[in-house]
Amino acid sequence: MSVDWDKYGSAETTRQQAPKPADNGVISMPVAGIRHIEGLKVEHTPEPLNRAHAEVFGLGLTDRERQTEMRLLLLGISQILIPLSDL
Repeated sequence: MSVDWDKYGSAETTRQQAPKPADNGVISMPVAGIRHIEGLKVEHTPEPLNRAHAEVFGLGLTDRERQTEMRLLLLGISQILIPLSDL
């Protein structure tokens, strides 16, 4: 999962980098919360045009039940910053 680190960007900057910004919202998840989910790893992976870029690894499991569990745990630590309804 591709994400942006808020230390180097803002929610609006993140939205504007999407291929279709008007079709996207933005959520926030604390990195500590992600790292507490067994099997997930977060790494800062800056790109030439996006210093804030980071990656969450571990969601590409073939075990669909575990993948669903991880997604529910991520949902639980998520906060909506720019909802789709505001776009």
